[in-house]
Amino acid sequence: MATTIQIMKYLLLKNGQIATQNKLIHGDILIGNNRIMEIARSIRIPSPDAMVIDVGEKFLLPGLLHYNCPFLKTEESEQLSSTIYMALSHGSTFLMDTIRVKKEGNFRDAIEQAREGCKPIVTDYGFHLGASACTKVSLRDLNYGFIHEGITSYYVKWKHIEKIKDGQLDHLLTLAARLKLLIVCETNSIKQSLIANRPEFIKTYFDKLRNLLAIVNSTGCPFLFTDIAMEQELEVLFPEPNSNLPVFASVNLNCSNELVPGRLGIPHLTTLHENPNISLAPPNLIGSEPDFNVYIEHGKSPSFLLNIFSTQKNINPLTLNMVCEMYATRPARLFGLYPQKGTLEPGADADIIIWNPIEPDRSKTSGSNTSLLRKDISALIINGNVITDDQLTAPSRLCGRFIQRSSVIQINPIVAQKS
Repeated sequence: MATTIQIMKYLLLKNGQIATQNKLIHGDILIGNNRIMEIARSIRIPSPDAMVIDVGEKFLLPGLLHYNCPFLKTEESEQLSSTIYMALSHGSTFLMDTIRVKKEGNFRDAIEQAREGCKPIVTDYGFHLGASACTKVSLRDLNYGFIHEGITSYYVKWKHIEKIKDGQLDHLLTLAARLKLLIVCETNSIKQSLIANRPEFIKTYFDKLRNLLAIVNSTGCPFLFTDIAMEQELEVLFPEPNSNLPVFASVNLNCSNELVPGRLGIPHLTTLHENPNISLAPPNLIGSEPDFNVYIEHGKSPSFLLNIFSTQKNINPLTLNMVCEMYATRPARLFGLYPQKGTLEPGADADIIIWNPIEPDRSKTSGSNTSLLRKDISALIINGNVITDDQLTAPSRLCGRFIQRSSVIQINPIVAQKS
């Protein structure tokens, strides 16, 4: 029998400012096929045919994990959504969408259809299961989703939390508590409300939030509350220091609704980082068009990174590492992807943002309609493949993998919140 020999494909990134977990270092990253092989101050070219890119002192950062990117085909759209491009433009290298099982549908068929329906896709990807549809799903099927498919999180919209309060999802909560499967609870709809500044509206919201926390306390089921944008929300979610409750929050520092009271912003970043159960929410993708063949003009727009650092001429290394931990490492740990994703270290997937916050590499004219990446992102490395702004990257060009996730969630003691 003939033996197939896989030829190693090398990519060497030279002269970058690399955001490792502990510090920012000047050096090189060697990639072999789709994995990081070595990070050092100087790496020799491993073979004559290796691709070498001198990044010219730009920052090399871990890719963004976007865990709320609606890319699955639906009845309304048989094409992959252009939200893929929206997510890519910000530096996303891993995408997650929610499988919603119809009442008359088959649970396992829905998973298989989702996996087949989104092939090929540019980045690696994973799924949540829509929690609201799990009222009719048996415990055996829920176990199947975890054990055989590696789907370790359930997504619930705020409008569906009554099903949790009414006990309709008790079997799901029991399983989630026993196996440490994550319940992701969206709260963005509250912040987008036109009456978000009314005291009675906010009081009702906080009362429901406290009821959910009582369920967390009684079951031990891990909950991630997304799109947190108010200081008062954090006070409700983390009322005591040194708490071991499995409560997590992803914070939106750029809430667009000015009616929201006590909005969190960039000045809160250091204090937020002190709580190990707080991460940064991925950027909002609302506003994309359904036709994935249409490029959106991104070249004049800042990425989520530039929105954090603004026009700082000198990036503080400690702050940059802190931001990388909150948008990449912490979510990767929470969703069972670490250390494959969310970090720059040998053995991790080669998912890298080449970031240039000071002088964007290119200038785009209005209407050029070819800007895949935001103005401060020079290029992306996705699974060892280079994606630049001027290439017409379509979902058919690269084939990401479905990633099975673990359910290992590290519960961290919560520190006291500073005023």
